[in-house]
Amino acid sequence: MAAVRLPLRIVVFVVVLPVRMVWDALGWSVRAVNRAVLRPLGRGLVWAVRVLVGLPLLWAGAALWRWVVVPVVRYGVVVPSVWLYRHVLTPFGRGAAYVCGLLYMWVCVPVANALAWLGMAVFWWPWGALWRWVVVPVVRYGVVVPLGWAYRSVLIPVGRAAAWLARAVGAGIALPATALLVVLLGWLWRTVLVPLGRELGAALALGRRAAGFVSRAVGRAVAWIAWHAVGRPVRWMYRAVVRPLAVPVLLAVRDAARAARATLRHARADLRRAVFGAPPAQRGDSGHGPTARLPEPREPNGGPARTLGSKKTVPGAAPAPEVTLSDQG
Repeated sequence: MAAVRLPLRIVVFVVVLPVRMVWDALGWSVRAVNRAVLRPLGRGLVWAVRVLVGLPLLWAGAALWRWVVVPVVRYGVVVPSVWLYRHVLTPFGRGAAYVCGLLYMWVCVPVANALAWLGMAVFWWPWGALWRWVVVPVVRYGVVVPLGWAYRSVLIPVGRAAAWLARAVGAGIALPATALLVVLLGWLWRTVLVPLGRELGAALALGRRAAGFVSRAVGRAVAWIAWHAVGRPVRWMYRAVVRPLAVPVLLAVRDAARAARATLRHARADLRRAVFGAPPAQRGDSGHGPTARLPEPREPNGGPARTLGSKKTVPGAAPAPEVTLSDQG
């Protein structure tokens, strides 16, 4: 089998490798087209059909049903039909039922009874007597009994003998033919089919693995080329250009958003105080017990101030150290 193994594996590898690579390329292309084109296009088409066609049709159908179909059916079909049923069909039906009942009771029933008796007397009783007393005895004792005796006494023994003879002849012919056919098929199976199938399976497995290795290598090469041709320049552009330009803008936007939120919060607080008044902690003592008061803003209460641009104090006042608002707290 070594003379068959190597050519078979070479042929299988040459056939399987292009098929595997084409299959992998088609699968990647189909998945990429599905993710990048078909899914967004399908979602857009569904949204467009729903907005441009579905909603107008739904609104038009609802309006047509509510303002056209329902009034037309109600006042053009249902109300006239109910009136016709109540005032025309119901009285007519009751009268017709009464008349039909009288006709059935006094006309149809007597006529049907008379016709039934006449039919029995003409068609049933004579033919029934003929069937019972003539046809049945003649068929039973003239046909059925002789045929049954002939079947039991003649046909069954002859058929059994013929069947036994046919089985004997068939066994004598079929046994050598079966033995020869089984031996020949077993030799063909063991000698030709099993080794050939084993080698074909091994060649297919080897070709599939080799084609997988080659396909993965080609895929890695294409990915490396795509990364160095597209991915790395894009990453450099993002790190060197987009990020330095975007970070200050994002920081400015964040600070502006924080300032806007703080302004909005103070505006809400001022509006709340203007509408509902100050909270109890800022209203002072209202007769229900002592409440904490917020410290009122006040001017620095140091000693007499010096004159501007001079170290001399106002006449009659002692000098005092300088105190700022931050020191006063």
